[in-house]
Amino acid sequence: MAYTNRDHTRSYSNTKKQALAAHEIGHTVGLDHETGCVIMVDNTAKRSACGLVKLTTDDRRGINALY
Repeated sequence: MAYTNRDHTRSYSNTKKQALAAHEIGHTVGLDHETGCVIMVDNTAKRSACGLVKLTTDDRRGINALY
């Protein structure tokens, strides 16, 4: 279960919130943090810098490997 602190995310744009939700869903299905430009990168600023708002091919491969 993911808990998002509203005080922390109140200033987030809708795009940034979408990326955060996709990241947390990735954890729900078993993905861990990664490096590089993937939705599972461990830092919101890094995700934003990559312009990510949805799972990448690498993220999908990780899910497929688990299931």
